[in-house]
Parts: sequence; C-alpha cells; structure tokens
Amino acid sequence: MNVERVRRGIGSDNTCRICGHDLEELLHVLRVCPMAKDIWNKLIPIEKQVRFYFRSFHEWMTENLQTMLSFGSNGIDWSCLFGMISWCIWKNHNSFVFRISLGARRKSSRSLIVGYLGCSVLERELWGILDGLDMSLDQDFKYILIQTDSCEAFNAIQEAFVGDSKSTLIRIIHQLLSKVLHWSIQHPSR
Repeated sequence: MNVERVRRGIGSDNTCRICGHDLEELLHVLRVCPMAKDIWNKLIPIEKQVRFYFRSFHEWMTENLQTMLSFGSNGIDWSCLFGMISWCIWKNHNSFVFRISLGARRKSSRSLIVGYLGCSVLERELWGILDGLDMSLDQDFKYILIQTDSCEAFNAIQEAFVGDSKSTLIRIIHQLLSKVLHWSIQHPSR
C-alpha cells in the first residue's frame, strides 16, 4: 500500500497505480479500487451491496471472516471464500504494482492466509500441495513426489486420479500434475 510505504519513508507517492485514487490504503485495495469492486459486485447481491460497502474496514473484515453463512447452491463457507478472494485481490494488486515497479513476477503463498480462515485441515493441506506444485512447475521440474502426512489429502488426490473430483482444489492439483512427466504421492507412516 502506497500510503504505508510513504509513511515508512520508502515511497513518495500515495496514489493507487491501478486506478489513480489519491490514497492507496488497505481498504482501497481490498474493497474500493475498481478492480476489487468489480469482483465483489459479481458476488454480492445488489440488495446487500450497501451493507457490504459502507462499513469500516475492521467491521467489514470481522463480519465477513466470522460469519457462519454459506454461499451459493453448493453451500461454500462464506468466511473461507471471502478470505481467499481478499487474498487474491491483494496478491493480484501487489503483483501488478510490483510488475510495474520492478519488472518481476512475484508469488505469494496462499496457504498462509487460508490457515487463518476456518477452512478444514484437508483444505489447508491441499492449498499447501497446490503451492508446492506451483513452485515446482515454476522451476520446470518434470518429476514430482508429493509427501503428505494427511491421509485425507492422500486419498482425495489418489481417488480423483481414478475418477472426477467434486473438489475444485483437487481438480486444479490434477491439472498441474498433468503438466509433468511423472508424479507420485506418498503418505509416510509415522
């Protein structure tokens, strides 16, 4: 956030590099910037947008991360979805900004934020596996060995190999695994 960089003396411009808004602060990046607002507008029903957009940052984060509501017909946990979307907005915003200023691609670990969102242990393990696969593919590894101490993750990935999975995370993991020459998964006994 440019406001914070200026406050710390490591920047001289408060403006958002994406939309030109005067103050690029956390609330702006996650909720107000047109890039973020476009994403939220696709998810939040029109009749709920006033409440969604006009809360303080603290109230907005607290309410959305602590809610026990489900989203959509699949019953997706809203607090988990909200956290992952917020993280993706943050990550993409920073990636864009750093790409402009440094000319480099930055990667951030999704598992760091997912661990705090009340997602299941299985989901956290799968996010970790997905991050590891991302990094491995970035390094052009052609042979991948996945080791997990989660029997659930091991079984979910193995079973999905045989048939279709209803889990988006597992489908994405298998899409990435299809890009390597050989992969295997182990569940070491303790």
